[in-house]
Amino acid sequence: MIDILRSFWGLWVMVFFTGIVLWAYWPKHKSKIESYGQIPLKDDENEER
Repeated sequence: MIDILRSFWGLWVMVFFTGIVLWAYWPKHKSKIESYGQIPLKDDENEER
């Protein structure tokens, strides 16, 4: 049984990757992902310069 599962490791990785991509591009998550992309551009008012 383990040998059969090991032979499909590439398929498992591809399914996992596709799931992540679908989650990221799902319309429901769009605003959250865009706000994460803006984090490096935000000014931190509490940071001393």
